[in-house]
Amino acid sequence: MADPTNTEWGNVDNAAGWNNWNGPWRSGLKIHGAGCINNISDVITDRGSHGYNWSSKQNLTYNGWLFDFGSGFCGQWYHLKANAMSLRCIQNN
Repeated sequence: MADPTNTEWGNVDNAAGWNNWNGPWRSGLKIHGAGCINNISDVITDRGSHGYNWSSKQNLTYNGWLFDFGSGFCGQWYHLKANAMSLRCIQNN
């Protein structure tokens, strides 16, 4: 299995036309809004409102690329790698 790259996340998002959390959940991937664990407070934040999923690429030594979705958006950003976010396999190799 392979973690998706930020390019692969973009390809899946663009091909499916996702623009909110319904697309990722209703897809065959069944991606849900798990939120993340904040690296400072160790508390789960954004559960049910954001789906943060790491890609296998980093932006800087302390930032990684992720695919994020919520009630009115889907997109890619970079974020602190110290925050615990979901990993998701797109395909088996």
